[in-house]
Amino acid sequence: MASLQSIFKEACELSNVLISSLYQNLIARDDKANIPMAPRSDVNVECMLIFIWAVCIVVFMGFSRRYMWEPLGGVFLGTKSVADKRRFADSFTELVFYSLFTWMGLNIYLTHDWVWPSNKWWDGPYTDEMIMRNDLRALYLFDTSRYMACLVSVLFMEHKRKDFAEMTIHHCATILVTVVAYFTDHSRIGSMVKVTMDPADVPLHLAKAFNYGATHRKSKVMHFLADRLFEVFAVVFFFTRLGIFGYIMYSSTFEGRIKCSFTPIQNLGLSMLYIIYALQIYWMGLIVNMAMKMARGDKLKDSRSDSEDSEDEADDKKKIARKKKKSQ
Repeated sequence: MASLQSIFKEACELSNVLISSLYQNLIARDDKANIPMAPRSDVNVECMLIFIWAVCIVVFMGFSRRYMWEPLGGVFLGTKSVADKRRFADSFTELVFYSLFTWMGLNIYLTHDWVWPSNKWWDGPYTDEMIMRNDLRALYLFDTSRYMACLVSVLFMEHKRKDFAEMTIHHCATILVTVVAYFTDHSRIGSMVKVTMDPADVPLHLAKAFNYGATHRKSKVMHFLADRLFEVFAVVFFFTRLGIFGYIMYSSTFEGRIKCSFTPIQNLGLSMLYIIYALQIYWMGLIVNMAMKMARGDKLKDSRSDSEDSEDEADDKKKIARKKKKSQ
């Protein structure tokens, strides 16, 4: 068995190859035919690579949240409140990552000829699934690392919100689905799951940013933008998370079983899809409830933030108290 050091070295070498393929596609805009295709690497090497990338993402999230987005929040909101700057920074961090992965997903996942019709999602194990374009493999593993980093962020870095349990379950279920799909040679269905998860969150977190700004600066323009972006979010959420993801559920339940004999581990992955879909229905209910409040003239509010308010406000009070003591 290879030593940990050699596995780490191979993972770093694989990282260089895969990042180069992302550059070819997304920056250099090379013809897709020129991007190399290769079989999967050793499972230990790929698991090590996922871990390395997850650690890098966690470090970047923590650094950017504290030293980039919190100061930006203070300027954008016009406030010195620790609570408000943290809330803005949490939302802006998610905006950055969801925007990045939406852009990459549309440019990589959806450029393959197996995207439609859906029965092609299940051709993999018996044809060329083990051979993947390097940019697809890079994004798939990078996306998996991102979800692991987001799980760490929810558990240890962000202030606890009302839907802490739901977010934790969602991230765990998504990680299980994507890992099971990849290592059982069904990365096509895993890719389709991934590409539906990110787009709705872009207008959501933009709406939050403008809503925070409208609250602090009493800006009608920001309030208008927040409301319109929330409406866009609701439509995109319904279309992607309930509509397209619902079809993915259908394909996994029926088309997948026609072409493949599911193993117990694959049935576990399928059950995680049902859990994810149940959470989407729950969140859609919250969105409808919020939309009804907006229709009655109520202001847009992040209902998940209520549980963190008292803790953040306590931080602000402590900070003010320390300043008073120093001035005395």
